[in-house]
Amino acid sequence: MQAKVFLNAQATLGEGPLWDDVRGCLFFVDIEGKKLHKVTMAGEDTVYDMPSRIGTVGLTRSRRLIVALEAGLYLFDPEERAFEFLTQPETDRKGNRGNDGKPDPAGNMWIGTMPMEQGKLGALYRVTPDKASVNVIDGLGCANGMGWSPDHKTMYFIDTPSRAVWAFDFDQLTSSISNRRVAVDFSKAEESEGGPDGMTVDAEGKLWVAQWGGMQVARYDNVTGEKLDQVDVPAPCTSCPTFGGENLDKLFITTAGFGREKYPHAGDVFVADVGVKGMKAFRFGRE
Repeated sequence: MQAKVFLNAQATLGEGPLWDDVRGCLFFVDIEGKKLHKVTMAGEDTVYDMPSRIGTVGLTRSRRLIVALEAGLYLFDPEERAFEFLTQPETDRKGNRGNDGKPDPAGNMWIGTMPMEQGKLGALYRVTPDKASVNVIDGLGCANGMGWSPDHKTMYFIDTPSRAVWAFDFDQLTSSISNRRVAVDFSKAEESEGGPDGMTVDAEGKLWVAQWGGMQVARYDNVTGEKLDQVDVPAPCTSCPTFGGENLDKLFITTAGFGREKYPHAGDVFVADVGVKGMKAFRFGRE
């Protein structure tokens, strides 16, 4: 399959695409550009300047969004363009920043961090709506994509240097994870395939993984790890996919601007019809 340009974003580091089923629009971030974008299906792009790098964006049970800035997690009201500090889960590691993250089925926010200096490590945190945070996985090189199975019993997570998609049993009562195993192994993949970055899960439980440096997003079987399908993207560094559109049947893909001299659409947002549907994004907060 071939992706086509959805938005000529020309982002420096496009990431974190998120479909808002209430507003009927796509949000995504430009991490290094320090911008949050809101895009309608008609291609109308509203840009919000952020005070620092923004790692990811998530939905909440109100009109506000939850965003990962360098100083921590904030609630952001796009209508008022107003911020409210929520928490900084990582207080002991200066130089790290929030990277990928998503709310889980229980309304908690999961946020991974990555080091901006060599020799340091990040972690994966779970933050509750009452601002309590727990370091769930420590010692990560670059916390990236995550998602949950349709029955909410399995959580998937990527630490890019591990060259794997990990699967965990997910406890729906406590939002705790256990029994880590490899769902998709990239350790023996050709260099041209790239490395695992962001990901999403479709309504059939299959995994869609953006392959940084591989010019593709590929679909994998969640049990066997077998590669099932591939979407070719005319940009070297695909960063993250998500399903959206009125019927959740469009696969949106963010990319980084690296290699733009050879690939002029690097940094744009792409879309593809892939023949399956996704699931609604979970929202931060309690019912």
